[in-house]
Amino acid sequence: MQLGFANHYLSKYRGNYFIEPEIFIPFDLVVIIPCYDEPEIGITLQSLFKCDNDGLKVAIVVLVNNTVNSPASAISRNRHTLEELTPLAKNTIEGKYLFVFHIENLPAKHGGVGWARKIGMDWAIAHFNHFGLTEGIIISLDADSIVENNYLQAINTCFIADPEIIAATIYFEHQFQSEANNTNDRMKQAIVLYELYMRYYRNALLEIGFPVSIYTLGSCFAVKAEAYVAQGGMNRKKAGEDFYFLHKISMFGKIGEINSTTVHPSSRISDRVPFGTGPIINKYCEGDHSSLESIYSLKAFLILKPFFSNLHKYYIAGNELKNDMLTNNKTFLSFIIENNIADQIRELVKNCASYDIFEKRFFHLFNAFTILKWLNYSTLNSYPKESLIAACTNLLRIKGIDNICEPDDPNLMLNLFRQIDKVKS
Repeated sequence: MQLGFANHYLSKYRGNYFIEPEIFIPFDLVVIIPCYDEPEIGITLQSLFKCDNDGLKVAIVVLVNNTVNSPASAISRNRHTLEELTPLAKNTIEGKYLFVFHIENLPAKHGGVGWARKIGMDWAIAHFNHFGLTEGIIISLDADSIVENNYLQAINTCFIADPEIIAATIYFEHQFQSEANNTNDRMKQAIVLYELYMRYYRNALLEIGFPVSIYTLGSCFAVKAEAYVAQGGMNRKKAGEDFYFLHKISMFGKIGEINSTTVHPSSRISDRVPFGTGPIINKYCEGDHSSLESIYSLKAFLILKPFFSNLHKYYIAGNELKNDMLTNNKTFLSFIIENNIADQIRELVKNCASYDIFEKRFFHLFNAFTILKWLNYSTLNSYPKESLIAACTNLLRIKGIDNICEPDDPNLMLNLFRQIDKVKS
């Protein structure tokens, strides 16, 4: 125990929207759920209340929030949510404590899911800090997701089994609408393609040897309290807060992977955030298929494979490292020159006392943001986006799955990638 480990952090971020705990409870797990205009949060909470927690003290924290420019319909829905949930918050169910907070009129510039998530996570830190619980676990979930009965136990077990883990992603499978009508048929097709897109991207990163090949869903991760504080907490982004947070925190330690339970995020149409699942599904159902039927070229990913596998050569070369020693691909060489990659690697070697330190810091330099920058550069120059189905077929074959009976079937491909991810440890 380290009493007051987050004192400095809390003093820095104790602003107008910080929630002061009325009493302090030594929770083991705190589940944070941002809630904005959510008609079915009751289903999410029911799935959590059904979870086995095996004596663990669990806080379930719902942040009902709106910004100064939220529409009247969203504010009305929030009011109904508060009326529904507030009476429930007075009861404790088998070690599960429900807290419901109303965060009104957040400034429009930053207000949204990221800030709501941060407010809840900072509240959790106040509890953990009071008791010196540096190993306390903050879990991020969304208000339209369903979890399995072993969800809480699986998360807790993961962190106990490997003390080096500072954060973990949680296996997911999107919910599919079951109603038989044209609209829901399009929605199901859209979410299949969207999840397939995500699994292709992550598995392509695995194939090229990128060590932080993780899924970044706001509904599917957990983090230790001490690590959360060390990296400066959650950001206030309106969307993509999960991507930025997880890739930043990966620089502080090991990211685990929990495959023994499943989160089922919603596949609904939504305009709550500027990008992400909801807007992409919405565009697809309205006839814009471009964002789901094409993907970054597999060739662009594979160009990075030899680049990553030759790190020891760059370390040995040291100050003698030249641009053309990094790649024989002309497009990637242009990217390296334009972004001064060789200069940065030489400087990195100079400041690393061992290869192990160099290898770790190299992937802080050439991180997920740099990879995305390269993929966009390659798309504009030599490797235009290709068919998602074709790219997935080729990647599955590289992974040794040659017997795809119907290579044009996205449902089959999604199931194959799910199986690959499910067994990965």
